[in-house]
Amino acid sequence: MRSQRQDRTVDVAVIGGGIAGASCAYHLAREGLGTVLVERETELGTHSTSRSAATLLPGYGGQENDELTEAGRPFFASSAEGMAEHPLLAPRELLWIYPREPEGANHDLPGTVPIDYEAALAMCPVLRPEAIDAVAWQAGVYDIDVDGLLRALVRGATHHGAEVLLASEAASLRRQRGYWLMEGGAEIRARVVVNAAGAWADELAERSGLAPVGFRALKRTAFVSPVSTGQQDMAMVVSADNSFYFKPDVGGLMLCSPADETPVAPGDPRPEEIDVAYTIDRINVHTTLQIRSVRRAWAGLRVFAADRRPVIRPHQDDATFIWCAGLGGTGVQTAPGAGQRVAEIVQGLFSSDW
Repeated sequence: MRSQRQDRTVDVAVIGGGIAGASCAYHLAREGLGTVLVERETELGTHSTSRSAATLLPGYGGQENDELTEAGRPFFASSAEGMAEHPLLAPRELLWIYPREPEGANHDLPGTVPIDYEAALAMCPVLRPEAIDAVAWQAGVYDIDVDGLLRALVRGATHHGAEVLLASEAASLRRQRGYWLMEGGAEIRARVVVNAAGAWADELAERSGLAPVGFRALKRTAFVSPVSTGQQDMAMVVSADNSFYFKPDVGGLMLCSPADETPVAPGDPRPEEIDVAYTIDRINVHTTLQIRSVRRAWAGLRVFAADRRPVIRPHQDDATFIWCAGLGGTGVQTAPGAGQRVAEIVQGLFSSDW
Protein backbone atom coordinates (compact mmCIF):
# COMPACT_ATOMS: atom_id res chain seq x y z
CA MET A 1 0.00 0.00 0.00
CA ARG A 2 1.17 3.51 -0.76
CA SER A 3 0.42 6.96 0.54
CA GLN A 4 2.92 9.08 -1.36
CA ARG A 5 2.09 11.06 -4.48
CA GLN A 6 2.66 9.23 -7.73
CA ASP A 7 0.88 9.92 -11.03
CA ARG A 8 -0.60 6.99 -12.91
CA THR A 9 -3.04 6.00 -15.68
CA VAL A 10 -5.38 3.08 -15.03
CA ASP A 11 -8.49 1.43 -16.39
CA VAL A 12 -10.52 1.89 -13.19
CA ALA A 13 -10.18 4.04 -10.08
CA VAL A 14 -12.23 2.76 -7.12
CA ILE A 15 -12.80 5.57 -4.64
CA GLY A 16 -13.54 4.44 -1.10
CA GLY A 17 -11.60 1.85 0.86
CA GLY A 18 -14.36 0.18 2.83
CA ILE A 19 -15.42 -3.42 2.33
CA ALA A 20 -17.41 -2.55 -0.83
CA GLY A 21 -14.53 -0.67 -2.44
CA ALA A 22 -12.08 -3.44 -1.57
CA SER A 23 -14.40 -6.02 -3.15
CA CYS A 24 -14.75 -3.92 -6.30
CA ALA A 25 -10.97 -3.55 -6.54
CA TYR A 26 -10.48 -7.30 -6.16
CA HIS A 27 -13.04 -8.35 -8.76
CA LEU A 28 -11.92 -5.71 -11.25
CA ALA A 29 -8.24 -6.61 -10.91
CA ARG A 30 -9.11 -10.30 -11.11
CA GLU A 31 -10.59 -9.60 -14.56
CA GLY A 32 -7.29 -8.12 -15.71
CA LEU A 33 -8.31 -4.46 -15.48
CA GLY A 34 -5.69 -1.97 -14.31
CA THR A 35 -7.16 -0.90 -10.97
CA VAL A 36 -6.31 1.53 -8.21
CA LEU A 37 -8.15 1.70 -4.87
CA VAL A 38 -8.13 5.20 -3.39
CA GLU A 39 -8.80 5.84 0.32
CA ARG A 40 -8.46 9.21 2.01
CA GLU A 41 -7.89 7.74 5.48
CA THR A 42 -4.58 6.22 6.55
CA GLU A 43 -6.24 2.80 6.97
CA LEU A 44 -8.91 0.88 5.07
CA GLY A 45 -12.38 0.21 6.45
CA THR A 46 -12.30 2.85 9.17
CA HIS A 47 -15.90 4.13 9.06
CA SER A 48 -18.60 1.51 8.53
CA THR A 49 -16.69 -1.70 7.84
CA SER A 50 -14.78 -1.80 11.14
CA ARG A 51 -17.96 -1.03 13.12
CA SER A 52 -20.19 -3.76 11.72
CA ALA A 53 -22.11 -6.31 13.78
CA ALA A 54 -20.51 -8.86 11.44
CA THR A 55 -23.56 -11.02 10.74
CA LEU A 56 -24.80 -12.63 7.54
CA LEU A 57 -28.57 -12.53 7.90
CA PRO A 58 -30.71 -13.90 5.02
CA GLY A 59 -33.80 -11.86 4.21
CA TYR A 60 -32.43 -8.70 5.81
CA GLY A 61 -32.71 -5.59 3.66
CA GLY A 62 -34.96 -6.84 0.88
CA GLN A 63 -34.79 -8.88 -2.31
CA GLU A 64 -31.85 -7.13 -3.97
CA ASN A 65 -29.74 -7.50 -0.85
CA ASP A 66 -30.63 -11.19 -0.79
CA GLU A 67 -29.59 -11.54 -4.44
CA LEU A 68 -26.23 -9.88 -3.74
CA THR A 69 -25.73 -12.06 -0.66
CA GLU A 70 -26.48 -15.23 -2.61
CA ALA A 71 -24.17 -14.17 -5.43
CA GLY A 72 -21.34 -13.83 -2.93
CA ARG A 73 -21.91 -17.08 -1.03
CA PRO A 74 -19.45 -19.13 -3.14
CA PHE A 75 -16.82 -16.50 -2.36
CA PHE A 76 -17.44 -16.84 1.37
CA ALA A 77 -17.61 -20.63 1.16
CA SER A 78 -14.26 -20.78 -0.64
CA SER A 79 -12.56 -18.70 2.09
CA ALA A 80 -12.33 -15.79 -0.33
CA GLU A 81 -11.14 -18.07 -3.14
CA GLY A 82 -8.31 -19.28 -0.92
CA MET A 83 -7.07 -15.81 0.02
CA ALA A 84 -8.32 -15.93 3.62
CA GLU A 85 -6.22 -17.60 6.27
CA HIS A 86 -9.24 -19.40 7.78
CA PRO A 87 -13.01 -19.75 7.11
CA LEU A 88 -14.80 -16.41 6.97
CA LEU A 89 -18.19 -17.70 8.17
CA ALA A 90 -19.17 -19.41 11.43
CA PRO A 91 -22.76 -20.62 12.03
CA ARG A 92 -24.73 -18.59 14.55
CA GLU A 93 -28.20 -19.41 15.87
CA LEU A 94 -30.53 -16.40 15.72
CA LEU A 95 -33.69 -15.83 17.72
CA TRP A 96 -36.27 -13.12 17.18
CA ILE A 97 -38.12 -12.29 20.39
CA TYR A 98 -41.46 -10.50 20.60
CA PRO A 99 -41.51 -8.34 23.74
CA ARG A 100 -44.66 -8.58 25.86
CA GLU A 101 -44.89 -4.80 25.63
CA PRO A 102 -43.91 -4.29 21.98
CA GLU A 103 -43.15 -1.02 20.27
CA GLY A 104 -44.52 -1.89 16.85
CA ALA A 105 -43.27 -5.48 16.79
CA ASN A 106 -43.24 -7.12 13.38
CA HIS A 107 -45.09 -10.47 13.60
CA ASP A 108 -44.42 -11.37 9.96
CA LEU A 109 -40.69 -11.99 9.71
CA PRO A 110 -39.77 -13.80 6.45
CA GLY A 111 -37.77 -16.97 6.84
CA THR A 112 -38.49 -17.47 10.54
CA VAL A 113 -40.03 -20.46 12.32
CA PRO A 114 -41.98 -20.05 15.59
CA ILE A 115 -40.49 -22.11 18.43
CA ASP A 116 -41.49 -22.74 22.05
CA TYR A 117 -39.72 -21.34 25.09
CA GLU A 118 -37.99 -24.62 25.89
CA ALA A 119 -36.29 -24.67 22.48
CA ALA A 120 -35.45 -20.98 22.77
CA LEU A 121 -33.87 -21.40 26.20
CA ALA A 122 -31.74 -24.25 24.90
CA MET A 123 -30.22 -21.79 22.41
CA CYS A 124 -30.19 -18.78 24.75
CA PRO A 125 -30.55 -19.67 28.45
CA VAL A 126 -30.55 -16.02 29.57
CA LEU A 127 -33.99 -15.17 28.15
CA ARG A 128 -36.84 -14.23 30.51
CA PRO A 129 -39.96 -15.99 29.13
CA GLU A 130 -42.22 -13.90 31.39
CA ALA A 131 -41.18 -10.75 29.45
CA ILE A 132 -41.56 -12.28 25.99
CA ASP A 133 -44.74 -12.87 24.03
CA ALA A 134 -43.26 -15.26 21.44
CA VAL A 135 -39.98 -16.45 19.89
CA ALA A 136 -39.00 -17.32 16.32
CA TRP A 137 -35.85 -19.00 15.01
CA GLN A 138 -34.11 -18.07 11.76
CA ALA A 139 -31.91 -20.45 9.79
CA GLY A 140 -28.86 -19.74 7.66
CA VAL A 141 -27.28 -17.07 9.87
CA TYR A 142 -23.50 -16.73 10.21
CA ASP A 143 -20.93 -14.61 11.99
CA ILE A 144 -18.57 -12.97 9.48
CA ASP A 145 -14.88 -12.41 10.10
CA VAL A 146 -14.98 -8.85 8.77
CA ASP A 147 -11.30 -8.11 9.29
CA GLY A 148 -10.36 -11.40 7.65
CA LEU A 149 -12.65 -10.64 4.70
CA LEU A 150 -11.20 -7.16 4.20
CA ARG A 151 -7.62 -8.41 4.39
CA ALA A 152 -8.38 -11.25 1.95
CA LEU A 153 -9.94 -8.86 -0.57
CA VAL A 154 -7.00 -6.49 -0.41
CA ARG A 155 -4.52 -9.36 -0.60
CA GLY A 156 -6.33 -10.69 -3.68
CA ALA A 157 -6.59 -7.27 -5.31
CA THR A 158 -2.88 -6.55 -4.96
CA HIS A 159 -2.02 -10.10 -6.05
CA HIS A 160 -3.84 -9.38 -9.32
CA GLY A 161 -2.00 -6.11 -9.80
CA ALA A 162 -4.24 -3.51 -8.15
CA GLU A 163 -2.66 -0.64 -6.25
CA VAL A 164 -3.98 0.64 -2.92
CA LEU A 165 -3.40 4.32 -2.18
CA LEU A 166 -3.97 5.56 1.36
CA ALA A 167 -4.24 9.17 2.50
CA SER A 168 -5.22 10.06 -1.09
CA GLU A 169 -8.45 12.00 -1.33
CA ALA A 170 -10.20 12.66 -4.64
CA ALA A 171 -10.14 16.40 -4.04
CA SER A 172 -11.26 17.08 -7.61
CA LEU A 173 -12.56 14.79 -10.32
CA ARG A 174 -13.26 15.87 -13.90
CA ARG A 175 -13.49 14.45 -17.41
CA GLN A 176 -10.57 15.17 -19.73
CA ARG A 177 -10.04 13.59 -23.15
CA GLY A 178 -11.84 10.35 -22.43
CA TYR A 179 -10.48 9.95 -18.90
CA TRP A 180 -11.44 10.93 -15.40
CA LEU A 181 -8.67 13.09 -13.95
CA MET A 182 -8.44 12.80 -10.18
CA GLU A 183 -6.31 15.24 -8.24
CA GLY A 184 -5.54 15.03 -4.54
CA GLY A 185 -2.99 12.89 -2.79
CA ALA A 186 -2.14 11.45 -6.21
CA GLU A 187 -2.94 12.42 -9.79
CA ILE A 188 -4.78 9.57 -11.50
CA ARG A 189 -6.19 9.26 -15.00
CA ALA A 190 -8.85 6.55 -15.14
CA ARG A 191 -11.21 5.53 -17.91
CA VAL A 192 -13.82 4.50 -15.33
CA VAL A 193 -14.52 5.63 -11.77
CA VAL A 194 -16.29 3.45 -9.21
CA ASN A 195 -17.91 5.51 -6.47
CA ALA A 196 -17.68 3.38 -3.32
CA ALA A 197 -17.37 6.38 -1.02
CA GLY A 198 -20.09 5.32 1.41
CA ALA A 199 -21.64 8.27 3.25
CA TRP A 200 -19.65 10.61 0.99
CA ALA A 201 -20.90 9.08 -2.29
CA ASP A 202 -23.22 12.01 -3.09
CA GLU A 203 -20.48 14.49 -2.28
CA LEU A 204 -18.11 12.70 -4.65
CA ALA A 205 -20.70 12.75 -7.43
CA GLU A 206 -21.28 16.48 -7.02
CA ARG A 207 -17.51 17.05 -6.96
CA SER A 208 -17.47 15.24 -10.31
CA GLY A 209 -20.15 17.50 -11.79
CA LEU A 210 -22.84 14.81 -11.61
CA ALA A 211 -26.21 14.68 -9.88
CA PRO A 212 -26.38 13.00 -6.46
CA VAL A 213 -28.72 10.15 -5.52
CA GLY A 214 -29.88 11.62 -2.22
CA PHE A 215 -28.28 9.19 0.20
CA ARG A 216 -28.95 9.42 3.93
CA ALA A 217 -26.38 8.53 6.57
CA LEU A 218 -27.92 6.91 9.65
CA LYS A 219 -26.06 6.33 12.91
CA ARG A 220 -26.02 2.86 14.45
CA THR A 221 -24.83 2.61 18.08
CA ALA A 222 -23.11 -0.45 19.52
CA PHE A 223 -21.17 -1.38 22.63
CA VAL A 224 -19.65 -4.37 24.38
CA SER A 225 -20.28 -5.22 28.01
CA PRO A 226 -18.83 -7.88 30.31
CA VAL A 227 -21.34 -10.58 31.30
CA SER A 228 -21.11 -13.37 33.85
CA THR A 229 -23.60 -15.66 32.13
CA GLY A 230 -23.88 -16.91 28.58
CA GLN A 231 -21.57 -18.87 26.32
CA GLN A 232 -19.69 -18.00 23.15
CA ASP A 233 -22.00 -20.28 21.13
CA MET A 234 -25.20 -18.77 22.54
CA ALA A 235 -27.73 -17.51 20.00
CA MET A 236 -27.85 -13.94 18.76
CA VAL A 237 -31.09 -12.30 19.90
CA VAL A 238 -32.95 -9.58 17.98
CA SER A 239 -36.04 -7.83 19.31
CA ALA A 240 -38.86 -7.80 16.78
CA ASP A 241 -39.80 -4.27 17.82
CA ASN A 242 -36.36 -3.10 16.62
CA SER A 243 -35.40 -1.81 20.07
CA PHE A 244 -32.25 -3.89 20.64
CA TYR A 245 -30.12 -6.87 19.71
CA PHE A 246 -27.22 -8.68 21.32
CA LYS A 247 -24.77 -11.45 20.44
CA PRO A 248 -21.79 -13.05 22.18
CA ASP A 249 -18.44 -11.44 21.51
CA VAL A 250 -14.96 -12.63 22.42
CA GLY A 251 -13.51 -12.60 25.93
CA GLY A 252 -16.71 -12.89 27.94
CA LEU A 253 -18.25 -9.81 26.34
CA MET A 254 -21.68 -9.24 24.85
CA LEU A 255 -22.06 -7.03 21.76
CA CYS A 256 -25.22 -4.95 22.15
CA SER A 257 -27.07 -2.33 20.13
CA PRO A 258 -30.32 -0.32 20.24
CA ALA A 259 -30.65 -0.98 16.49
CA ASP A 260 -30.98 2.77 16.07
CA GLU A 261 -31.06 4.67 12.78
CA THR A 262 -30.50 8.32 13.65
CA PRO A 263 -29.96 10.70 10.70
CA VAL A 264 -26.51 12.32 10.89
CA ALA A 265 -24.14 14.16 8.60
CA PRO A 266 -21.37 12.07 7.01
CA GLY A 267 -18.49 11.92 9.44
CA ASP A 268 -17.30 10.06 12.50
CA PRO A 269 -20.38 9.69 14.75
CA ARG A 270 -20.19 9.23 18.49
CA PRO A 271 -22.44 7.08 20.69
CA GLU A 272 -24.86 8.82 23.03
CA GLU A 273 -25.00 7.73 26.67
CA ILE A 274 -28.80 7.77 26.63
CA ASP A 275 -28.90 5.27 23.73
CA VAL A 276 -26.52 2.94 25.55
CA ALA A 277 -28.49 3.21 28.80
CA TYR A 278 -31.77 2.55 26.99
CA THR A 279 -30.32 -0.59 25.39
CA ILE A 280 -29.00 -1.91 28.69
CA ASP A 281 -32.43 -1.44 30.26
CA ARG A 282 -34.23 -3.22 27.41
CA ILE A 283 -31.80 -6.15 27.48
CA ASN A 284 -31.95 -6.48 31.27
CA VAL A 285 -35.77 -6.51 31.18
CA HIS A 286 -35.81 -9.39 28.71
CA THR A 287 -32.81 -11.41 29.93
CA THR A 288 -30.93 -12.39 33.08
CA LEU A 289 -27.67 -10.91 31.75
CA GLN A 290 -27.73 -8.10 34.36
CA ILE A 291 -25.51 -5.80 32.35
CA ARG A 292 -24.03 -3.16 34.64
CA SER A 293 -21.09 -1.65 32.77
CA VAL A 294 -19.77 -0.91 29.31
CA ARG A 295 -16.29 -1.86 28.20
CA ARG A 296 -16.37 0.13 24.94
CA ALA A 297 -19.02 1.97 22.90
CA TRP A 298 -18.95 3.24 19.32
CA ALA A 299 -21.18 4.30 16.45
CA GLY A 300 -21.07 3.59 12.74
CA LEU A 301 -22.83 4.79 9.60
CA ARG A 302 -25.47 2.99 7.58
CA VAL A 303 -26.10 4.66 4.23
CA PHE A 304 -29.37 4.33 2.34
CA ALA A 305 -31.03 5.68 -0.78
CA ALA A 306 -34.63 6.80 -0.35
CA ASP A 307 -36.00 3.36 -1.31
CA ARG A 308 -33.36 1.61 0.88
CA ARG A 309 -32.17 -0.43 -2.09
CA PRO A 310 -28.47 -0.67 -2.96
CA VAL A 311 -27.31 1.57 -5.79
CA ILE A 312 -25.00 -0.42 -8.08
CA ARG A 313 -25.26 0.97 -11.57
CA PRO A 314 -23.77 3.50 -14.00
CA HIS A 315 -24.67 7.13 -13.41
CA GLN A 316 -27.59 8.15 -15.61
CA ASP A 317 -25.58 11.05 -17.09
CA ASP A 318 -22.20 9.32 -17.52
CA ALA A 319 -21.86 5.55 -17.86
CA THR A 320 -18.17 5.72 -16.91
CA PHE A 321 -19.10 6.78 -13.37
CA ILE A 322 -20.33 3.67 -11.53
CA TRP A 323 -22.23 3.78 -8.24
CA CYS A 324 -21.52 1.18 -5.58
CA ALA A 325 -23.16 2.76 -2.57
CA GLY A 326 -26.22 2.72 -0.34
CA LEU A 327 -25.58 -0.81 0.92
CA GLY A 328 -27.16 0.11 4.25
CA GLY A 329 -26.67 -2.37 7.04
CA THR A 330 -25.76 -5.22 4.70
CA GLY A 331 -22.51 -3.90 3.26
CA VAL A 332 -20.36 -6.68 4.66
CA GLN A 333 -22.55 -9.62 3.68
CA THR A 334 -23.30 -8.20 0.21
CA ALA A 335 -19.77 -6.93 -0.56
CA PRO A 336 -18.55 -9.97 -2.55
CA GLY A 337 -21.71 -9.95 -4.68
CA ALA A 338 -21.60 -6.17 -5.10
CA GLY A 339 -17.99 -6.29 -6.28
CA GLN A 340 -18.87 -8.97 -8.80
CA ARG A 341 -21.75 -6.88 -10.14
CA VAL A 342 -19.56 -3.80 -10.53
CA ALA A 343 -16.94 -5.84 -12.39
CA GLU A 344 -19.63 -7.11 -14.77
CA ILE A 345 -20.81 -3.54 -15.45
CA VAL A 346 -17.29 -2.32 -16.12
CA GLN A 347 -16.48 -5.31 -18.34
CA GLY A 348 -19.57 -4.45 -20.36
CA LEU A 349 -18.29 -0.94 -20.85
CA PHE A 350 -14.86 -2.07 -22.01
CA SER A 351 -16.39 -4.54 -24.46
CA SER A 352 -18.70 -1.90 -26.00
CA ASP A 353 -18.02 0.93 -28.42
CA TRP A 354 -17.75 3.79 -25.94
